[in-house]
Amino acid sequence: MFGLTERQWFSSKVTRSVALFGTILMSFSCLANFNPVEDRVTLNIFSLPLEVNVPSNWKQIRQDQLSNMYSAEFLPENETMNQWTQLICVQGFNNVSDSMSPETFLESFSLTYNEHCQGDIIFEPLGDIEVKGYKGTHGLLGCTKMPNTHTIQIGERHSFVTKPQGEMGYYTVLMADNKLILFHKSIRNKVFSPNHPPFSRENYQAFVGEIFPNKL
Repeated sequence: MFGLTERQWFSSKVTRSVALFGTILMSFSCLANFNPVEDRVTLNIFSLPLEVNVPSNWKQIRQDQLSNMYSAEFLPENETMNQWTQLICVQGFNNVSDSMSPETFLESFSLTYNEHCQGDIIFEPLGDIEVKGYKGTHGLLGCTKMPNTHTIQIGERHSFVTKPQGEMGYYTVLMADNKLILFHKSIRNKVFSPNHPPFSRENYQAFVGEIFPNKL
């Protein structure tokens, strides 16, 4: 587990960087421009190639890389980050701490996510996973009532809030050397009961599909 200082730093970094959270900060991305994508997309994440299957009627709205962080996001063609129903996001973190593991990352991620949720949290680890030789963990994470708050900074910062919705996602966390890859596919719809989530351990694969080609 993380010490308090490291946990606070990590939670702050994840909160700023992961698009799933209710607050979305975009300082150098123009959502009006997008690239059409094919079914199979290869992302180069700090020299680590990762293939993902993206529906052909989706668009890539963002691909950015800083010194220690990479991000790529995909949405259905007729949706925007202001109001989306499905989202695929892949993020990479470079030079992570030796004490970091996929399990502790996902656990800390869920704790930070919980800080933004106005309803009940659903967090269900699914155990170990291996993708293209990268080992990690995966799980389900959702919020029955998530505030839909947006902060977009393109030239001038603007904030706005829309109606809260229920949010549910499938997450995979992979490690390779000192690099970490976070993948998630999420759905956002009406507020739901914790007893009736959009998907669960029993049927999540119908929503996720074959995300990783030739997954081990």
